[in-house]
Amino acid sequence: MIKFQGEISQECKTWFLKREYRDSFKGNIIVALIISIITIIIGLLWDLIFLSFFAIPVAIIILSFFPGFYKNSVKKIPKTIEIDNIAITGNISRSIETVKSVIDVGDWYVFNFFFPYDYRYFVCQKDLLVEGTIEEFEQLFEGKIERKLK
Repeated sequence: MIKFQGEISQECKTWFLKREYRDSFKGNIIVALIISIITIIIGLLWDLIFLSFFAIPVAIIILSFFPGFYKNSVKKIPKTIEIDNIAITGNISRSIETVKSVIDVGDWYVFNFFFPYDYRYFVCQKDLLVEGTIEEFEQLFEGKIERKLK
């Protein structure tokens, strides 16, 4: 068993929040564009009153500009992550088979799961390893580890 336990560093939290902000911003823009196109088409075909619904995508875009909107995401990162040959367990549990890749950012690892699972909340900081070794971790996820820069 491999176990990471403790509070992640401020550098890791900052990296995590930037990634969360970037990914959420992209998703919000896509949703806003789709709603905008549908609203404009309906407004032009039926009644111009429907164009007032154009305020909804504008509100979505404006909200996505506030980084403080994502600060609660850090609270979702578990303080203890246990990994065995079957599952990865933190606040929730995922099967080892659902791991698409493990991103090695340098001082920590981030799990990327196959759709529809979310990967953002499995962050394993290397210096918080309390049981097992980094070599065991890398051997368990051999072929799935991608090295990336911060």
